[in-house]
Amino acid sequence: MRRLAGTALSGSFNGERFLMGEIASSDDREPTREWLQSLADERTGGHVRITGSLWLTTFDIHHAIVPRYRLGRVFPAGDSAHIHSPAGGQGMNTGMQDAYNLAWKLALAVRGRGTEELLESYHAERHPVAPATRDQRSAQVARTTWAEL
Repeated sequence: MRRLAGTALSGSFNGERFLMGEIASSDDREPTREWLQSLADERTGGHVRITGSLWLTTFDIHHAIVPRYRLGRVFPAGDSAHIHSPAGGQGMNTGMQDAYNLAWKLALAVRGRGTEELLESYHAERHPVAPATRDQRSAQVARTTWAEL
């Protein structure tokens, strides 16, 4: 797992410039501007100067996927079924797609018109999406952060 200092962003907001990115450090200390500057110098050859900061923090991105999207009467969807980098909002989109796929199947089952095979198809259709989304988001984070510099 890489230690992060946000998602890679650069630009300005109300005249203030900002830069956040992956730090990839095994150091668990609280981040300081001096520490971040030394990492920026190391990775950019001194081309990035951190001149001020209002808030510094780190966080870890966790990845997890349940092995089955159905266990008896339990059908995990969204964050209860998969978690990955928040980059790009794909977790939210994937979760809504899970819910849509499951909702109409459950509605038919409740009305006695949905079969066990139809309910089982939820796993077959949605489970492969989670690893693909996780891998795409992980690649995006790696491409767009200081880890690649």
